Amino acid sequence: MVGHIYYCVPQGSCVGPVIFTLYISALKKVVQTYPADLYGYADDHKIAFKIQAGNHENEAYVLQQLDKCLDDI
Repeated sequence: MVGHIYYCVPQGSCVGPVIFTLYISALKKVVQTYPADLYGYADDHKIAFKIQAGNHENEAYVLQQLDKCLDDI
């Protein structure tokens, strides 16, 4: 056995959507601290960073910010 599940929400539970909304609102707060946009619908979310092609300093900065953002998530 890989591990035990200590916390869960049963499928079809009436509190499931509320807990999911709380989770997504926390995700939005994390992403807002970076120069990024969060796009989502239901359970499909994407984080978008703008990058200036050919500007190596900008590319390195954006990749660094993306890495930090994913670590925070």
